[in-house]
Amino acid sequence: MFKIFKRKEEKRSYVASIVGSYFDDLTNGEAMNIPSVYSAVNMISNAVASAKPVNNPLGTEPQINMSFYTWSNTIVKNILLHGNAFAKIGSHRQYQLLDPKKVTMMYDKDYMNIVYYQHGAERIYPEDMLHFKNLSKDNLGQVGYSALNNFSNTFSRIQATSEYEGNYLLNASRPSLWVSSPKNLAKEKIKELKAAFKAAYQGTKNSGAVPILGDGMELHELKAANTLVDADLVALKQASLKEIAQIFNMPVSILDSSLATYSNSVESNLQFLRMTIQPLLNNIREEINLKLSANMSFDTSTFIEGSFEQKINTLTSAVSGGILTPDEARARLNYKAIGNNKLFAPAGTPTTTAQGA
Repeated sequence: MFKIFKRKEEKRSYVASIVGSYFDDLTNGEAMNIPSVYSAVNMISNAVASAKPVNNPLGTEPQINMSFYTWSNTIVKNILLHGNAFAKIGSHRQYQLLDPKKVTMMYDKDYMNIVYYQHGAERIYPEDMLHFKNLSKDNLGQVGYSALNNFSNTFSRIQATSEYEGNYLLNASRPSLWVSSPKNLAKEKIKELKAAFKAAYQGTKNSGAVPILGDGMELHELKAANTLVDADLVALKQASLKEIAQIFNMPVSILDSSLATYSNSVESNLQFLRMTIQPLLNNIREEINLKLSANMSFDTSTFIEGSFEQKINTLTSAVSGGILTPDEARARLNYKAIGNNKLFAPAGTPTTTAQGA
């Protein structure tokens, strides 16, 4: 068939310049080698991908051999790290993910928008591209800005701290006891003494054993000379977690479980949903609805569910209050319907028959 409505090349002239984010010192792979960064990106992308889509125009397989979960997970990861995520709108409901590092955005200053995207030798126009953007710094909302680029010094410092900590723990010599002798001992004698002392007193099975020394030798306990270094490492680690949480706009208690308590865990989850997850879901939803003329939304009710007992009490109240039907409440628990899809009249309100009387 002839493509009657094939897009024509624009006849107007424009001067397009390259815009985008580039990574000089720290790449995506290196950033993900930092445990706190990996944890933050993993938590956020998994949470967003776990939200249940409603009226999803992309279907369950937006790209060949890729589920919507994996597809949306990758979109979020690229938004967080690169500032931009791209998916080419193809035929037959296929939406191919593109590597953001291989996409060039061509921006026209006169028209103040992106006129096309360059991916290799292919030119892709805005209406044929799903472009999900992080916070923009161009004041026009055209290009997302990369956290890696914006906080490159922070990421590099955190990476250096992590490497230093690993080298320190692996290579530092930290003896806890030492023995003094009034006599000069030969090297062989010292080796024999060390081997005997190690065999007799090292390890958990020898914990509490009483050392016996002769020839005027004395046993001394070595004070923790590295205490300040250890304290500094702990402080740096805690500061790094706070910085990573701030960069990715998430509560620090989500990253550091030691800060979470039973009383504040629910509030932290709500804050995580409102501050971190909901804006990303809105970002994805609005772009898809705009480019595909859809009415997609996300169900986030599972994010705020408490214990099973709390969930049962909430659903029971919703059914007795006439908000949910019994079958709708059972569906929330993944239970089979029982054929009762009628709303109950809330206690104290007139029934339908009484209202018509």
